[in-house]
Amino acid sequence: MNLLKKRLRSRKTHHLTHKNVAAAVEEQTATMQEISASAEMLSRMAEELQESVRKF
Repeated sequence: MNLLKKRLRSRKTHHLTHKNVAAAVEEQTATMQEISASAEMLSRMAEELQESVRKF
């Protein structure tokens, strides 16, 4: 395999790796947003529960 083919193969591999990393980061960001939204909902539910217990 000549040098040009090796370089082209290396660039292609690098490009695919970059795309995979970008996709993983995007998925992690979405997951973190879901976790944040769930935490906010749980916090509101805890406040409501505390209020209900106070009334009891």
